[in-house]
Amino acid sequence: MSEREQRRKWIASVSSVMREWQDGFALTDEGVDRHGVYEWTLHRFSDDLDRYVVVSLDEPESDENDAEVWAGASDGLHFTRRLVHAVEGYDPWDIGGLGYHVKNARSLAERLAASDLEQTYPSAIGGSGPARDVRQGA
Repeated sequence: MSEREQRRKWIASVSSVMREWQDGFALTDEGVDRHGVYEWTLHRFSDDLDRYVVVSLDEPESDENDAEVWAGASDGLHFTRRLVHAVEGYDPWDIGGLGYHVKNARSLAERLAASDLEQTYPSAIGGSGPARDVRQGA
C-alpha cells in the first residue's frame, strides 16, 4: 500500500472514531492537513457562539506523533482557544485514549461564555477580509 493510500486509510479511521465522539456536535473537518498536522473539528452553535473542539494529530509517518485536543468558541469577531490535552508519542492508529479528553473539551466548549472570548480576529481590527459570520443559516 502506498504512503498516500495508507494516509487516506488513517484519516478515514480517525474520522470514524471522531463521529462516535460527536455527542451533539457536528464533525465539520476531517483530517484537514495543516502543514503535516492533521485536524478534525467538531462544531456546535449555541447561545450565539460557535463552539468547537479540535483534535490535532501528527501524520502517521512523523517521528514525533504528537496529539492535541483544544476547546474554543467564537462570536465571529472574538474567540478563545484552550488546550485541553497534549501528548507526545501517541500511536496514530489507536487514538481511543483521546476520547476522555474530547469529552472534556466538549464540556469546556459548552461552558465558554461571551466574556471568555479574549482574542479578536485580525479582520475585526482592520486586517484584511471581513470577519465571518459563524451562525448557522446566516
